[in-house]
Amino acid sequence: GPAARLSIHTMSIKLIWGSAKIVPGRWHAGLFCIRERPAPRRSRDPDRIIRSLVISLRGLLCWSCVLMLVAYFSAAAVIHRVMENRPHNLVTLEDCVLYPLRHAVIQSKQGHAFVNEGLDDIKAGHVRPGMQKLSLGLVRYPQGTTGRLVLASIYALLGSRPRAIKLLQDGLPYTATDQTYMAALLQFAAEGEDFGFWLEACDDALAQSASRPDLAGFRRWIITKKITGLTEAGKTKEAAQLAEDTGAETNATLAELKTLALLKGGEPSSAITFIVAWQKRNTPSPNLFPLLARALREAGRLTDMERALAAWCERDPSDPTPFLDRIINRSLL
Repeated sequence: GPAARLSIHTMSIKLIWGSAKIVPGRWHAGLFCIRERPAPRRSRDPDRIIRSLVISLRGLLCWSCVLMLVAYFSAAAVIHRVMENRPHNLVTLEDCVLYPLRHAVIQSKQGHAFVNEGLDDIKAGHVRPGMQKLSLGLVRYPQGTTGRLVLASIYALLGSRPRAIKLLQDGLPYTATDQTYMAALLQFAAEGEDFGFWLEACDDALAQSASRPDLAGFRRWIITKKITGLTEAGKTKEAAQLAEDTGAETNATLAELKTLALLKGGEPSSAITFIVAWQKRNTPSPNLFPLLARALREAGRLTDMERALAAWCERDPSDPTPFLDRIINRSLL
C-alpha cells in the first residue's frame, strides 16, 4: 500500500531558544524534541517523512547549571569528608559549600588544626614531624601562641636562637596583647639577655593596646616590663623617667622600679631622696625598705643604713626578712 513507500529522510538538527511554545511536540525534559512532518506535496518524494531534532538552548543552559550545582555540592561533600578524617578538624560542611566566600576562614582553620596536630606529635616524641606541622600551621594560623612558643623553644634548644627570635617577632602583630604570650616571650628574651628584643616587644604591645580601654590593666603591666627592660639594657635615665611619667609618685611598684633604675645608673643619692620623700607622702611600702638600705650602703652612709634596717626590723619583729637583709648588706660592705 502507500505506507510501504514511506521513507525517512536524514535527520536534521535545529537550535531554538524556547521549547514547546515555539515548536509543539513531545519534548524530553525540556531539552530536546524529535519532530516528524510529511514532505511537501510538490517535492520529488511526497510520501517521505522529514524528521528533525530540535534542541532548546534555554533547556541546555538550565540543565548545565543544574549539573554544575550537583557537581559543586558533591565535590564540597567529598572535600569535607576527607577533612573530617583528620584529627582536630575545624572545617565544617558549610565552610566547604561556601568555599569561595570562606577561603581565608578555611585556611585559618586548617592552620589551627595543623598547629594542634604538631603539638600532639611533639608530646608523643615525634619532634621532626611535629615541627613541620607547627611551621605549616603557623603560616595559616599565626595566632597559635602555644605552638609558636613551643617551636621557638625547640629552635633555641637546637642552637638556632636567631630563628627562634624571628619566629617570636613574626607573632607580635597577632599576639602582642596576649599577656600569657608576652610573659613567656619576655622570659625567653631575658634568658638570652636580649633586651633589644624585649623592648621591641614591649613597644609593639603598647602600640596595639593604645586604643583599647579594655586593656588598661595589660598596658600598666607592660609598662612595668618596659621599665625593667630599659634598666637591664643600661638605659637607666629613660627607665626612671618612664616610671616617673606613669605614676611613680603614688604607685609603689613604679616607685620600686624607678629606685632600681636609679641604683643601676649609679645614683644612690637620688634614690635615697626619692624613697624618703615617697614614704612620707604615701603609705610606707615594705618593698622600698631594702632598697633604701641598699642605696644608703652604696652611698657610703653606713650609720644611716643601720638606722634604716633597725627601723625596718621594729615594724614587724616576727618578719625575718629585715634581719636577713641586714646580714646581706653587712656582708657586702
